[in-house]
Amino acid sequence: MNCSNGTNESNTTNAAVSTASNDAQTPLMLPAVPSNPSATTGVPQATLRLDQLGPVIVNSDGTLARIDNWAALTDAEKRNIERLLVRRNCARLEALRAADNTKDT
Repeated sequence: MNCSNGTNESNTTNAAVSTASNDAQTPLMLPAVPSNPSATTGVPQATLRLDQLGPVIVNSDGTLARIDNWAALTDAEKRNIERLLVRRNCARLEALRAADNTKDT
């Protein structure tokens, strides 16, 4: 339902065009990067250590898991598990990446 006459519509259109041309002349600028970003964000710079949970296990389907009784294992058991897991996780990750690459091509 168009109730206005042609002159009002053209005035509105001209006003919109002149506003757009003024905006085009003035580029929008991003705010300056602060010299010390941690001072302005208010986010604490804390580190969360997850060593007590044990190593991450990469399953053959790509899911991740942890050893439930990691805290109960002896240091020798932990070293052996870590040594084996590093090798097995690398092999599984390579296989998953290779499968993903063949799926993409």
